[in-house]
Order: sequence, then C-alpha cells, then structure tokens
Amino acid sequence: MKFAIVTDNSKQQSFYCNSGQFYSLFTNQNIGVIDDLYTNAYFSLPLVMDGYYLNLKDDIWPEENFDIILAAVECDHRYLDILKQVYPDAIIIGQMKEIWNHQINIRNYVIENTNGFVVPYSKLNFFKEYNLQTPRQYFTIPSPVNANYLRDKYYVSKEEKIFDYSNYWASGRASVNNKDILKNSNLETVFYRSENADQFIKHWSPCKYMINTDPSKGYGLMSIQCACMDTIMVGGNSDSQRILFPDLIGIDIDDLSNKLKKLTTDKDFYDHTLMHANEMFERYYSFNAVKIAIEDMYNKLKG
Repeated sequence: MKFAIVTDNSKQQSFYCNSGQFYSLFTNQNIGVIDDLYTNAYFSLPLVMDGYYLNLKDDIWPEENFDIILAAVECDHRYLDILKQVYPDAIIIGQMKEIWNHQINIRNYVIENTNGFVVPYSKLNFFKEYNLQTPRQYFTIPSPVNANYLRDKYYVSKEEKIFDYSNYWASGRASVNNKDILKNSNLETVFYRSENADQFIKHWSPCKYMINTDPSKGYGLMSIQCACMDTIMVGGNSDSQRILFPDLIGIDIDDLSNKLKKLTTDKDFYDHTLMHANEMFERYYSFNAVKIAIEDMYNKLKG
C-alpha cells in the first residue's frame, strides 16, 4: 500500500520512510536519529507503513501513485483541492493533527470534501466536542509510539520516584493540582522542563510514577509513552489515560493522593495497573496495532 500523511500545520520538512529510517524528500539523504521524529506519535505513522509525510507548504509532490492519503489540512483549505488534482486516483480522507489553532470552517470543508475522517481518539467524540459536522465515515487511528526505539534507548530500572509533569508549552494545558498531591506523598519528586525530547525522557524514564493534573481532554501522548516504558501515569483526562490507566483518571487532589498511596503500598494494585497499561498499549498504540487499523480502514474505503 502506498501511504502518505500530509499537513499544512507543521514546521517539519517533508520526508519518506524506508525500513525504519527517515529520508529527506529534498536530498534523499538519511535524516539520521532525530529524537523529535522518533518520539513524535504523528510522525510515526509513515514509519509504520514505510510511507510519506508531506509538508504541503514545501510544495514538493512525489511522483507516486498513492493508494491512501491522510490529509490534515488545517490552515488553508485550498491545499485539499491541490491534493486532489495532483493525486486523482488516491483515496483522500481528512485527519486531525492539531487543536490549538483549530479552525471550524476549514475542518468542516475537509469533512465535506473527503471520503472520511481520521481521529486518534477512542473515547472522545471529537466532532461533538468541537461542534463539527459529522463526516460520511470516521475512523479511529491512534498515532503510534515507537516502542522499540524508546525502550532500546531510554529504558532503565525504575526507582521509587515520581516525575512532576506539566505541559507548560501548550496554552491552557498546565497541571493544576500536582503540587498539592505531591505534598501528600513521601516519594522523591523529579522536576525537569525542556523542549529537548532526549533530555526530557532521560529525566522521567527512571521514575516509577508520573503525576499529571492537566484538566483538558487531549490525546495523551505522555500517558502512552509512560505505558510503553513501565511508568505509571497518575491523573489526567486525556483519551489515552482513560484506556491505559482507567483507575487513575481525573485531577481531584484527595482521590489521586489516595490512589498514589495505594500504588506504593498495594503490590497487587500496582502490578494490575501496570499489566493493564502494557496490554492496552499493545492493543491500541503499538506499530502492529496501528498498521492493522490502517489496512482495515483502506480495505473498507476501497470497498
């Protein structure tokens, strides 16, 4: 299957994937190990399928007969019309990439003028939540996490520590109750802020737990990475948190303080929580699960 994701809502230059490696579409050279690519769930989609990622603003159009294109057109609806002209034989479906600069009119244009729409959410009704039209068909395709890369590079033995997590780089996404919950715990707290993916992961990966009291209903990449790396995420309302750590959702101080204490004192509860997260990771967010979901979607659309 010739597969591509495309967007006009990113600074990342266009690339293609082959045998687990990223190659620039401008130079055909191996981009090398860039942690932001290997740890970003959205950019892992072409990695799963040995496909393409096109930044529509690059104005570079590979001479490929794509079977399916996931189009996260979120800034200028005219890019969708160009895609249809350049790749008339491809099945083109809409895709959600970002929410922070969400534009309802453009999103609805894509919904109206594609064969379907892809969202990463399994629990959240994206279209109702954001007052959008309902597409002809919609599919849940989670953005996968590169488990082999994360585990090979960052997995270490766990220590009795808790990482104080807050999404400080996205407006309205900061954790609101971490400090109060941490006051109720005897665990050693690790706090580190950085937009450098490598250093950030190195600081949280030894921690047995992570605390997050972001009230928003996001996708929840951090919860997915935690499940992949055997760190238990405590708190949060994200879609993935509800799947991976269903006993640990929300932002309530008393409830999460009690749950954290139970994790540290009740081995059966700790083991069950981690085992469930590992199983759900493989079922929803592994490369194999996402590849199967994409193939099933394509076969359904192809008829």
